[in-house]
Amino acid sequence: MNDSKVIAGIGILTVLIVAGILVFGSRSSTEKITAKTVDAPELVRESSQALGPADAKVTIVEFADFQCPACAASHPTLKQLITDYGDKIRFVFRHYPLAMHANAQLAARAAEAAGKQGKFWELHSLLYENQNAWAFQLKPEGKFVEYAKELGLNEEQFKADLTDVTAADKIAQDMGDGDALGVDATPTIYFNSEKLGSPSDQVLRSKIDEALR
Repeated sequence: MNDSKVIAGIGILTVLIVAGILVFGSRSSTEKITAKTVDAPELVRESSQALGPADAKVTIVEFADFQCPACAASHPTLKQLITDYGDKIRFVFRHYPLAMHANAQLAARAAEAAGKQGKFWELHSLLYENQNAWAFQLKPEGKFVEYAKELGLNEEQFKADLTDVTAADKIAQDMGDGDALGVDATPTIYFNSEKLGSPSDQVLRSKIDEALR
């Protein structure tokens, strides 16, 4: 083999090594970004609807839409987790009504209106468990008032709170926080600041048990 071929071979080998380093480096960087957790005030606000102690070892934050079928499908799983683990975990609900769901914004307001009378979580469950009954109505207010009556709420106060601007502002803040955090679908769940998307019951229970050990 002459010198020119040796030099050419060394040059090619050097290029391949450098390329390999660049590819590996970029892949590692991407993996780090993907695995990065969120440590920001946007996750939980003082006014956020929450169940469980603030100092719990496990905090699950859900950004969700009451008219979203996937959110309704995940509701029984999350409700059962809250029942099974009790005060060992904290569950936080954040509003993220999608524009594609015509009644989602009003449903979020209804939940907040019920919350002003201490029944946010009760209406939260009714909205998901009866989603098909109101989701596609032109005027779902009647159904929401029915649920309020079922829960023993003051009807006139509920109706007034349904149009209260403070509820709209709170929902808007939730959505702004979701956007800042990179929420791009509903439901989106965060587990102790780690974005999980829409994990299965098995995944959530495994992570909770590990965190509580």
